[in-house]
Amino acid sequence: MKIKDFELYVLDVSFLSDDKTFRKMMRYVGSDRIEKIEKIKLQAERERSLGAGLLLSFAMKKHGVDMTDGMFKVETGADGKPYLEKLHHDKSYLDRSQLQFNLSHSGKYAVCAVADKDIGVDIQIREQKLSEAFISRCFSKKESSRGIDLIDLWSMKESFLKAKGCGLTVAPSRIEVIEETKTGTIEETIEETIEETIEETLDEAKTNKMNDTETECNREGSRKDKIFRMMLDGNDSGYVCIDYGDSIPGYALCVCTDATECDAKLFIVTPAMICDEGCDMR
Repeated sequence: MKIKDFELYVLDVSFLSDDKTFRKMMRYVGSDRIEKIEKIKLQAERERSLGAGLLLSFAMKKHGVDMTDGMFKVETGADGKPYLEKLHHDKSYLDRSQLQFNLSHSGKYAVCAVADKDIGVDIQIREQKLSEAFISRCFSKKESSRGIDLIDLWSMKESFLKAKGCGLTVAPSRIEVIEETKTGTIEETIEETIEETIEETLDEAKTNKMNDTETECNREGSRKDKIFRMMLDGNDSGYVCIDYGDSIPGYALCVCTDATECDAKLFIVTPAMICDEGCDMR
């Protein structure tokens, strides 16, 4: 199965703060996600975990995989990367199981990236203070003085570690982030479908209860996305990172992949889109 080249899904999980809605939406995730959620004590974390699970179910269903039918569960490989494990040897699922995905959540947002190649995604709320010890451990003095927000830098490094599957085995200080020029090797296009920003679209969705249709976000013309090449121990790692800037106000959002060209589609997902029957959130 080919994806050209990756898909990025964004969900505002605020609607899950309602207990009745939270319990209702549990039916749209797999049993492994339910077990994970039930082990979490903090309610806000439970909501973010459910939001990530809902995005994964939504994204996989677009590619013919039903996370609720008992055919698959999410496992973690030795490299720390998540993957779908087949529970039954149904040949019709073999190609679909090759999809790669990655999840992240912070604040009131959950995100899911899907590709047929290495992929990592990270979202960070900007309203957080990085300790001096963390900064000195993760960033060089050169990086700290480059004028790039450290939250953005950390999000890029985190997405790289997740895409490469090296986790804590690679110290973040070994990773250097190099901004590509406008004529770099990465070409990113997002199809024009709507003119609103993500924040405006999400507000509209909450107010009007959008129907079950795909919504892509157009940021052509005023886009602030930047492409960065990820260096490891001074060498080109072969991975690049797309920094989505302030696409989601108040958050850093980055996706890392080993692609050489990116046709990146950013989907804003609403509760009504997740529910097959266009469920009532009241």
